[in-house]
Amino acid sequence: MLLAYKNFIVDRVKTDPVFAIFKHTIPADGISFVGRVTHSIYIIVQGIKDPYTNQFTSFAEIGYAVAEEPVGNKIGWSVNPPFDYRPHPASDYGLFIFNIKNVPLASHRFLTYKHYHPYTEFKLTDNPLSQITSIEGRILYMTNDLIKRSML
Repeated sequence: MLLAYKNFIVDRVKTDPVFAIFKHTIPADGISFVGRVTHSIYIIVQGIKDPYTNQFTSFAEIGYAVAEEPVGNKIGWSVNPPFDYRPHPASDYGLFIFNIKNVPLASHRFLTYKHYHPYTEFKLTDNPLSQITSIEGRILYMTNDLIKRSML
C-alpha cells in the first residue's frame, strides 16, 4: 500500500523556489541506525515569499526531511531530546526525504546518496552532497534533484 503513493506529486508551480523549514526534534526508532535516535524534522515547501515581510504569499507543502542522529552518550536524549535541537553539520547523521504520503524517496549518509524509486545509488563523484556543509543545504540539493527527476 505504501508504494502505491511513490509517484504522488503535489499540484503546484514546480519552478517556485524550495524552502526547508525546521519543525522540531523528537525521539524515534532508527531508520538507518539501530535503536533509539533523535529525528530532527524539516518541512519542505515550494512557494513564493513576500520580500518585505518574508512571509509566504503562496506555498505548497511537498514533503518533509528527517535528519537522524544516534543518541550515543547523550544521557536522557532517547527519552526527551531538546525540542529545538538540530544535528551539527559535521556530526554523524542520516538524511531522508519523504513525500507528503510518507514514502521515502531519497537518503544521504556519509558518502552514499540513494534514490529509492527506481533504486539508484550515486557515487561520490556523481554528487556534491559531501561538500555541502549545512543540513538545509543538503535537503535543498536533494529536493531540487528529486523535482528535476519528477520524483517529488
